[in-house]
Amino acid sequence: MNLLRLKMCKTPASVMQRKCSIDPFCFDPEKLPQLKEKAMEDGVLAKCITFEALSAFVWRARCQALRMVADQQIKLLFAADGRSRFEPPIPDTLAMRFS
Repeated sequence: MNLLRLKMCKTPASVMQRKCSIDPFCFDPEKLPQLKEKAMEDGVLAKCITFEALSAFVWRARCQALRMVADQQIKLLFAADGRSRFEPPIPDTLAMRFS
């Protein structure tokens, strides 16, 4: 399942012409608390969950790697299965799209 879907607007042609590589990486569980501390070190956030810290880290690295311009509009979307949270729960056999 693709959990991360990226949509880019106004992508510069120079970015589209570069070769991309997809390499998996593992993040050691022992390093996650350090990543969360780094995410909160500027004082803007009082707390953050591991998902937020790791997502921000990956997203920031991606934007830097693509050398995106400061005013470029981009979106980061995550797929989530919220069917069980509805009352009554929505069956697993039903696929729906909310946007």
